[in-house]
Amino acid sequence: MISKLGIHQFQPDKVWKWKSLEARIARILSLNDYKEIRLSVLQDYQLVQQGINALSQVNTAFPTADNIVNLLANCGEESLFSLRPEGTISVLHHCAELIKPQEIKRYYYLSTMFRKDAQGNPQEYHQLGVELLGSDSVMSDNEVISLGLKILHNLGLKGARLELSSLGCDNCQLEYSAAPAADKDTEELQHLCPSCHYKLLQIMKVQANLAHQYRMEKQLVRNFAYYNGTVFNFILPTREGDLLLGGGGRYDQLSRTITGKKIPAVGFYLDIDALFEQMDSRELFQYQNKEFSVYIASQSEELEMMMLQIAQELQENNIKTVLSADKHSLEDDTLLAKKSGSELMIIIREENVREGKVLLRKMNKEHQDYVGLSNIVDEILLARKSLNKD
Repeated sequence: MISKLGIHQFQPDKVWKWKSLEARIARILSLNDYKEIRLSVLQDYQLVQQGINALSQVNTAFPTADNIVNLLANCGEESLFSLRPEGTISVLHHCAELIKPQEIKRYYYLSTMFRKDAQGNPQEYHQLGVELLGSDSVMSDNEVISLGLKILHNLGLKGARLELSSLGCDNCQLEYSAAPAADKDTEELQHLCPSCHYKLLQIMKVQANLAHQYRMEKQLVRNFAYYNGTVFNFILPTREGDLLLGGGGRYDQLSRTITGKKIPAVGFYLDIDALFEQMDSRELFQYQNKEFSVYIASQSEELEMMMLQIAQELQENNIKTVLSADKHSLEDDTLLAKKSGSELMIIIREENVREGKVLLRKMNKEHQDYVGLSNIVDEILLARKSLNKD
């Protein structure tokens, strides 16, 4: 759910689906040797602006840093910060010193991002970012592209396909910028030098052999200006038309701009909000098995301490408890226990406690019996085993 301010809020019926989605993505990435990295929500505005505007002088069609959400913080002297608009710049800034020559690092982050919309209002986004640092090979391009499609297909979005293009190297981009407008409208990617054109053909060949659907595009516009070489989008056909789920490309020059150290790199992002909505509407989430739980009610305020002690003992034995937070009639507590989905209900009453016992009620069978205070855990474990057999 997104509020009018563009800020996400989730109720429990959605949260378990988010956790399931995150866990499935993390598993796929782990199998491909990508390790999670955590990024700060606050970013150095100057650094972010420098990175986002990198290469914009080569191609003025790229957006600039105007959509960054700024924060002015007084830390002794005024410093300008921004809420995190993307993750690539931060990853390079923090990891540049860790990467040795001829070493490859594989990172991912699943984080909240903040950018302004077309009207200048701040918006919150959930985004998966995947970065492969240290390689400029065609193999690394194909690895990252294939990984993005693998995630989407494994999540049940089998129709996801690829849009593929190339921005070329520095020389290609300069030549393209200087070309007449009529030449830019031609169907072929004629601005590519022989080397860039060969790399693109190699990527096309590998993706075709992997049976990945793709379509060549003359020009793919990226959100930020730091891309070079291979660029791509992940597209999902829907009833309303093609939906952009994410994309990425190569950004070999970005690290030199922000760190002074050249680190070839390629990566992609996935729009987790759009991905979640598509999975939810297609009923691709597998509902969790309901966890066994015990509702505990005390019929006297003097026995609330005992209620907490029983709950603690059950929780130490991995049994979920639901506590009656207020004093209710037995009838009301029974209704609340059913509403909570609890299979068992413990009723604590003064006259029973004096005899060293409590009342244990099986909700689905309308059956109840007394159990000794010293045997509560054993009795509930036996009852749970019996309910599972039933």
